[in-house]
Amino acid sequence: MAHSGGIERFANLDSFIQYAGIAPREKSSGKLKRHSKSKTGSRKLNHAFYMAAMVQLRWKAKEYFEKKIKEGKTKKHALKCLMKRTACIAYGMLKSGEEYRG
Repeated sequence: MAHSGGIERFANLDSFIQYAGIAPREKSSGKLKRHSKSKTGSRKLNHAFYMAAMVQLRWKAKEYFEKKIKEGKTKKHALKCLMKRTACIAYGMLKSGEEYRG
């Protein structure tokens, strides 16, 4: 979490997710709505959430990952969902000052 520069910097969860580079970037034109990978934000923080998601995938979050795939998402998108979920938990813990209750 040292790569975030302090949780006080972020007004809400969305700005934290965007800073971490997890939120997709909208590339829409007219009626066509598309999203692409965000290239902005802290790449180090993004990598930290990626590694945390990969570890969770092996032990705790396999059911969540498989649920996302059954919903029709690709493996990459399901992994992004897991990264976002991990970031949400980390943000909540840092904001409240609580420990993880796994």
